[in-house]
Amino acid sequence: MKILTAEQMQKIDQMAMNDYSISESILMENAGIKSAMAICETYPDIAQKNILIVCGPGNNGGDGFVIARHLHNLGTSVTVITTQPSSKYKGVTAENLQILKKMNVLVFEITSESSIYEALNMANFSDIIIDAIFGTGLSKHVDGLYLALINGLNSIPVPKIAIDIPSGINGTTGLVMGAAIKAAMTVTFAAPKIGHVLDPGSQYIGKIYVADISIPKNLLNSDEFKVNITTEEYVKERLRPRPENSNKGDFGRVLLIGGSKLYSGAPKIACNALLKSGAGISYMMVPDAILQQAQACNTDAIIVGLKTAEDGHISDCDDNIRAVLNFINKNKITAVGIGMGLSDNNETANFTAEILSKLEVPVCLDADGLWAITKYAKKVFANKNLKMVITPHLKEMSKIINMDITGILLNRISICNDFSRDKKCVTLLKGHRSVICDETGTTFVNTSGNAALAKGGMGDALTGLIAGFLGQGMTLLNAAVCGSYVHGKAADLAVSEIFEYSLTTADIINQLPQAMSLISGKKAKNS
Repeated sequence: MKILTAEQMQKIDQMAMNDYSISESILMENAGIKSAMAICETYPDIAQKNILIVCGPGNNGGDGFVIARHLHNLGTSVTVITTQPSSKYKGVTAENLQILKKMNVLVFEITSESSIYEALNMANFSDIIIDAIFGTGLSKHVDGLYLALINGLNSIPVPKIAIDIPSGINGTTGLVMGAAIKAAMTVTFAAPKIGHVLDPGSQYIGKIYVADISIPKNLLNSDEFKVNITTEEYVKERLRPRPENSNKGDFGRVLLIGGSKLYSGAPKIACNALLKSGAGISYMMVPDAILQQAQACNTDAIIVGLKTAEDGHISDCDDNIRAVLNFINKNKITAVGIGMGLSDNNETANFTAEILSKLEVPVCLDADGLWAITKYAKKVFANKNLKMVITPHLKEMSKIINMDITGILLNRISICNDFSRDKKCVTLLKGHRSVICDETGTTFVNTSGNAALAKGGMGDALTGLIAGFLGQGMTLLNAAVCGSYVHGKAADLAVSEIFEYSLTTADIINQLPQAMSLISGKKAKNS
């Protein structure tokens, strides 16, 4: 499903009007009536409610006037508050306001600070507040009367319904522009906007409805718009059924490389997720120092030891580098995952960089492995055959690109796009609403998962899953998109049974089969 910036939506609206002769009046009427329908669906007893609709100065206010008309016709008690004098409204918005007045709908105008308090007093007697103040085009900070109004409305303990986007949220970035309505429900038009999906905006929208207002589908589906929400249908299409006459060689041979004395659990977690991913044969290489315990914990995988440095991590000696590359060639490895628990030091960074500089099969790079592209970027990216997914969290990305975390949060999509384009890789920036980009600018935002994933080891499980999907032949982008979604879906299933504080990586990994079964629509034989 496409998600748009505010500017892209404005462009689509203009094209619908100019190229398809769909008038502004039709678009506003459709937006208003579809919003009223969504509200009635959510509140079947709407006719018994007192509704307050707060209408701003632009077309979002006009949508509010149309909603007021339709709810009034249903017998609902409707009061409309305008944030400017009636004489200042223009065009179709003014026409819809005049219709309300002719229908004797109560309209109260905010013209001063004192009238805000009168409006808020009226709001105290409402059952539902509909926010039609600002739409997705808001680009400047909310201040003055609007700041007081939004904060005042938020203080009233009744549900708020936002039209298009909660007023105060930037539709393109998701940033709160000084203050924003905290909505229980948002009705948006034609397609979700980036501001609905990214934080902090995603925390303000409540339940979202996407209403069809007759925008031609080919405008919305244009290849010009490259940002998408990951949908279950998209993932389902890539979890292909297996023929009955399959054998293990049909589903890839995946190698994980990681671990150290200090972080002995990380590669085991990744391996357990890999084993659930569907990969045909799973291999793992760890330091000799933890070989026996790794073999004891992961009996379904083939595990090989590498020479260990003095403090327990994998040595960057030539023997180890040759051993890994020879192993990949000899065993016809189809994908590699590297980095989990390697330890952060120059020796492991050099070891990883040497492998990456010669690798020709797809690789998922995570955790301590990421320091290879920070410290030895020139060596790594000199490999023109490198096919790589990187999976940093915010702090890791901050170090990779030398930018503070706040700066990244303000521009997550553009930063991922820039890095992927420059380095010709897929970037999966982890976090709430993970962002995934490839070098063409195609972008997905993942909405599965929950706060229980904010715990050590969860990223290791994700790496194992992505590596498994790569090994089975998914593209770099699809492996990252599907891995992120399935990982989050497993967390959503797990948290329905286990309190989120107590969730472990094992709980997530144990839900991976059920997550993939539900997504694919094919029930597991024992369920």
